Amino acid sequence: MRELEPGYERHVSHTSHERVYALPGRTPRRKERLLLLFVVFLTIGAFWVLTMQPTYVAESQVSIKPRSGEISRFDTPERPQQADPISIESEVQILTSGALVPALVRKLNLHQLPEFNPALRSGGAFSQLLQIFGVTSKPRRASVAEITENVLDRLSVYRRGESRVIAISFTSTDAKRAAALSNAYAEIYIAQQVAAGNAVNAEATAWLKEQID
Repeated sequence: MRELEPGYERHVSHTSHERVYALPGRTPRRKERLLLLFVVFLTIGAFWVLTMQPTYVAESQVSIKPRSGEISRFDTPERPQQADPISIESEVQILTSGALVPALVRKLNLHQLPEFNPALRSGGAFSQLLQIFGVTSKPRRASVAEITENVLDRLSVYRRGESRVIAISFTSTDAKRAAALSNAYAEIYIAQQVAAGNAVNAEATAWLKEQID
């Protein structure tokens, strides 16, 4: 070992090598992701609200009277039965069966409205462009059953409490159309009931004439 000469001192420097590890900023990035998701969902919600069509509901009411046809024979001592829940429920079933819908479609020309006729729905400019270039085919003509189903989807019929009143309501994207639908359907139902009552009266008159002759 080499000895130091007089007047010299050994200087030993102690150098500390410290490594500093920077932790990733997890909290700021998480906040950014949450903010981005919030903006995305807010944009989707705003787009849905702006493109959503409002719907309107209109209601008409009909009163169920005791059927005169309940005594089509005059030689029975029974009196006409009052309307009971079963008979009223039968009328509700008639209104919701779809039997009266074709008359409603003809009266209001519902087959000419895209709301009820899916064949008339364009699907937007992009869909029309695809049809022009032959990428997609034009929608086929809607059947009567499809139009009837679309009408029934917008129809609601129910009994008002324990009364004889039946409520007929329609939902539509147009307020005036909803009112026209409920009123016209009630008128068609009443006309059908009147026709049925006239048929019963004609039967009773024919029976009475046979008895007199």
